[in-house]
Amino acid sequence: MLVPRARPGRIALASALAMAFAQGAPAQEVHLNGLGWIKANPGSVIDGETRVVVDGNRAEAVVRATGGKAGLVGNLAGRLQLISVAQANSAGLGAVDAHNTLLTVLRNQLTGPVESVGGAATANVALVSGGDVRHLLDATRIDVLGNSAGNVRAIGGEGDVLLGAIGSFQLPGRASANSALVSESDVRNLYAVLNANVADRVTSVGGAALANALTVAQSDVRDATVILDHNQADRVSASGGAAYVGGGLLASAELTGVSLANAVAVAQSKLRVGQFLATNNQASEVGSVGGSAFANSVNVVGSDSVGFNTRQVGNRASQVSASGGQGSVLAGGLAEVDKSAAALANSISVSSPTTGSGHAHLLVNNQADHVLAEGGGAAANSVWVQQAAMRGSDATLLGNTASNVTVDGGSASVGAGVVAEFAKLGRALANSVVLDQGAEVVDAPPNLSANEATGVHGMGGLAAGNSVLVGSASRVSGAAVIVQDNHAQDVSATGFSGSAGAGLIASIAQKSLALANTLAVFASNVTGTVTLLGNRVIALVSNGGTAQ
Repeated sequence: MLVPRARPGRIALASALAMAFAQGAPAQEVHLNGLGWIKANPGSVIDGETRVVVDGNRAEAVVRATGGKAGLVGNLAGRLQLISVAQANSAGLGAVDAHNTLLTVLRNQLTGPVESVGGAATANVALVSGGDVRHLLDATRIDVLGNSAGNVRAIGGEGDVLLGAIGSFQLPGRASANSALVSESDVRNLYAVLNANVADRVTSVGGAALANALTVAQSDVRDATVILDHNQADRVSASGGAAYVGGGLLASAELTGVSLANAVAVAQSKLRVGQFLATNNQASEVGSVGGSAFANSVNVVGSDSVGFNTRQVGNRASQVSASGGQGSVLAGGLAEVDKSAAALANSISVSSPTTGSGHAHLLVNNQADHVLAEGGGAAANSVWVQQAAMRGSDATLLGNTASNVTVDGGSASVGAGVVAEFAKLGRALANSVVLDQGAEVVDAPPNLSANEATGVHGMGGLAAGNSVLVGSASRVSGAAVIVQDNHAQDVSATGFSGSAGAGLIASIAQKSLALANTLAVFASNVTGTVTLLGNRVIALVSNGGTAQ
């Protein structure tokens, strides 16, 4: 991509060299952190078609920051305190209003390790933080293009509870590569593109690992377009120990490890007319211990949304895993679902107590293989909707392939299932749509066609392949449900001795449930038409429960 030459009144940057000007104002304070650029001057305004560009830098040496408990460093807006920050090839705006601004991180390469002990490690990242007072991000474009980052590591110190790059990520150790982070801002007419980025070995101990990801938290977003295209993320992992305490996608969701690879996360925000397009992304070896792993996925939680559209086409995810750990009870990627671990591949999850309309979720020709959750839930090429009241919305799954989707409940782990009223130790979803927890859906036809699910196993819980589930006092009206020409093979659910799992309805005790190419309605109302046509099932098994 060609970047036009900076005009007078704009900002041009290269590596650690920076100059900052505001129209009609003298030069303002610039903070240099590592090899990056940060503009942090609360109350100032950046306007006049400003350009912030970090382009074509190479870093082969070690970028390392190590801090002690007495070494607190203020970053973006002076309110985010990190014990140590290791940063390379990054650009940030803190506590300022930005209008007609281009924030670009382009063609940067990092081969040497970027390491932080007791803080955050950041490589090839665009950061925007509003601060204590709401700030406006208007007519702004964020580009993270053609970057390469390897070996980015962050370790949180024992007992330290720190604020990360965005307010919703309270993390003692955050590692981020080739990503864009926006928080506490009023966003208007945002266009964000993450394209052709490569991230490898992004690791967090006691926090979150973000690779080729975009996050929006505690913000008001209107008319936003987000594109993730041809990104590759490998070996992205987050883990936590007994001494680490960190907030996950929501401040109320306490997770010790969260991994996002080629993913979009929107939390505690207002979303009006948002377009999210993810195409041809590849993710492999994405894992979390004590939390959730999201690969090629979109997650919207605790947000009021209208006109929220997602399209995921041609994405590939393999070896996506999440482990809750023995005896752990942790909040998962969906705010109202307590689970020990959640692994999502090529999936869309929406959880919101407010009303929305005009939602359209499309998943086409995605492939997911080896999606595993120990002590929680695994979802491949699926759509989860919870609590939301939606009108004129739809969910369409066409030509997706999911294989080896497995959940192992584990005797010591406790987690709620897909539907709040059935407490399952494990649940596995492949090419499925779930409407749950009082979801009210009007004129929203789910369509599942030509999908293939193979090897879907729920140990101690639920296994669903190519199915639509409506549960927990939800209501669907005016719908034309279509489940057509799908193929399901080797779908099984197994309950084990001593597992206490209620069925889909609290009054029905079941230790396991297997579903394939079907519509399942539990304690809910559905009106409309249902078409089940041309589906094939081979080897549908439930040991200790029900198969249908």
